[in-house]
Amino acid sequence: MGGRGKEEGGSKFWRVVFWNVAGLENKDKDFWEGLKKEEVLVMLETWIGEKGWERIRGRLPKGYEWGVQTAKRKNKKEKAIGGMMMGIRKGLKEKGTEIEIDREGLIAGKVSIGGERWSIVGVYAKKEEMEESLQELGHIMERKEEGSFTIIGGDFNARTGREGGSIEKEEGGGRLGGGRRLKDKKMERGGSW
Repeated sequence: MGGRGKEEGGSKFWRVVFWNVAGLENKDKDFWEGLKKEEVLVMLETWIGEKGWERIRGRLPKGYEWGVQTAKRKNKKEKAIGGMMMGIRKGLKEKGTEIEIDREGLIAGKVSIGGERWSIVGVYAKKEEMEESLQELGHIMERKEEGSFTIIGGDFNARTGREGGSIEKEEGGGRLGGGRRLKDKKMERGGSW
């Protein structure tokens, strides 16, 4: 990787962070300073509406290009839910592209590093919109340009039912990880993707 990559063990790398921040207005100075370490940031569940965006805009680290999908209210009495934000360090965003924010629950940007082209896609799939989100991701992958790479991450709100824990599998069929147990025993797609 060229340019801004960090050195570790003789090779360069760059970082993409997907983070469910559970609201941005209550974050302290250390949170905002910590964001400066990453090349690409995708923050989910920002809970930031139009007015909130104006309040936090000045707290965002300088040196990034930002795309924001504001949170929506179901009605006036409820707080805004959802919301996404993507920051790409200046100089990494592919020239002539913008951070795409027009599809609810998806945010996407294109990065060019060391001659490689990458699409970064952030997902916040609400439980009731899971199938639509997965279909849209399928469409994104179908439109993928030859010779480019894609990173998809985010919060799929998937549940692994009574099995609990992660959905990673070891060789030999064993499972890794622990986690909470769900009372309703509901699983999305059989607990694995």
